[in-house]
Amino acid sequence: MITLSLITSVFAHKQEVSVYELGSGDVSDSEVSTINSKDTLVYLADRFDVADNFKLGNHAKELIKFIDSHKKTVDKPTMVVSINGVEQHGEFFKQAPSFKVKTSKHHGIHHMLFNKLPKQLVKKFDYELVELTPELSLLTREEEKEHKMIQHFQYYNEKVEGIWKMFTSNQEENGNDGSQQILSGFSDNSLLRLINDRFFITELSELLHFKKSVSSLFKNDVVFFDINSLVSVGKKIGFESKTYQVSNSVVSRILEDLSQDFDMIVFVSSSKSAPDAEKFSKRDSELKEIFKRVEAGKKAGSCFTTEEACQVSTSNCNSHGVCTKLYKDCWSCLCSPTFDKKLQKTTKWSGYDCNKKNIAAEANLFLWTGLALLIFFVGGIKLLVSVGNEPLPGVLDAATMGKKNA
Repeated sequence: MITLSLITSVFAHKQEVSVYELGSGDVSDSEVSTINSKDTLVYLADRFDVADNFKLGNHAKELIKFIDSHKKTVDKPTMVVSINGVEQHGEFFKQAPSFKVKTSKHHGIHHMLFNKLPKQLVKKFDYELVELTPELSLLTREEEKEHKMIQHFQYYNEKVEGIWKMFTSNQEENGNDGSQQILSGFSDNSLLRLINDRFFITELSELLHFKKSVSSLFKNDVVFFDINSLVSVGKKIGFESKTYQVSNSVVSRILEDLSQDFDMIVFVSSSKSAPDAEKFSKRDSELKEIFKRVEAGKKAGSCFTTEEACQVSTSNCNSHGVCTKLYKDCWSCLCSPTFDKKLQKTTKWSGYDCNKKNIAAEANLFLWTGLALLIFFVGGIKLLVSVGNEPLPGVLDAATMGKKNA
C-alpha cells in the first residue's frame, strides 16, 4: 500500500545531499552510506511500490542490501517535500542523516521527486494530481470535491496573513477545529515577527495550515512539497545572519513536529539557488501581487469577491461582525459592538476585519473634556490676574494710603 512520504530536499551543484528519515523508529548509529541519485530513485521507487519500472544497474547486490537495510514497517502516512538553502545540511536535525546522496546535477533529484516519481504513481495507481498551492501538491484517488484537504486549502491566499500573524504572536491559528498552537513557546518568535520575506511567510504558513488538516488525508494519498524560502531569506538577509539561523531552526522544528504523525524522508543540501529559476521568479511575482492586494484591502476596507473569501480571510470578522454584501462581487465586514457582562462595558470595533477597538467616542470625549478644562483653567488665571490689577475702592484706598503715611 502506498503511504504518504515526506521528503524534504535541498539540492546543490556537485555536492552531497544529507537524507534524514524521521518518524520511522530508532535511529541507527552505524556509518552513514553514500549512494548516487539513480540508486536513490530506485530506493524511493521500491518504497512506493513502483520499482518494477526501474533497473538496478551495475551495483545490484549492494543496492538491494542498502534497500533491505533501510526497510521499515511504519503504520503512519508519509509525504514528499523539497527545500533549498540549508547551509549546514548535515546538521539540519538533531539526529544524524540516514544516508547521503552524491549528485552533480542541480536539477536531477528535484526532477526525480517532482516529475519521475509522481508520473510512476499516477500511471500505476490511477492517481489524480491536485495543486493545493504552487508549492504543495496532492496525489489522490478521491474525488476533489469530497477531499477535505483540498477544501481546507481553498482561499489559502486570503488566509496567509492570519496564519502568520497567529503563529508569530504565539497564539492558536484561526479555525474551528480547536487544535492547539503548532509551536508553543518558541524562544525566537520575536525574531520571526521581523521576517518579512514573502516566500518564508507563505511556505511556513502552508506547513502550519497543512498540519491542521492531516487527519483528513487518506492512507493512499501522496503529498509533494517544494520549499525555496530559505534560499530567499539567505540571499536577502545573509546566510550567516541570526534571522537565517532562526528560519532554519523553525522549519526543522515544524518538520520534526510533523514526524509524530508521518513517516518522513528528508533530503537536505546547501544549494543557494532554486532548482527551477523560472518557476521561482514567476512565484515571486505572484506573491508580490498577493501581498499587495492584502495591504490594499486593509487601506480600502477590503472588498472580497465571495462571502466565503471574506469569512476565511477575516476569521469571520474576528467574531466582531458579519460578512455583508455591499454590491455585486463585493463582500466586506460589517462590525458590531460587543458587550462584556463582567465589566458591564460595550466595545465598538472597526477595521477591515473588525479587529481594532473603535475608540473614537472615548477619544472625542477625552479631547473635548480636556479642551473645556483647559479653557476653564486659562479663564480662571486671567480672572485672577485681572482682579489683582484693578484699583481698590476709594474708602479702602484712602485707608491704605493713611497707613503708608503714618
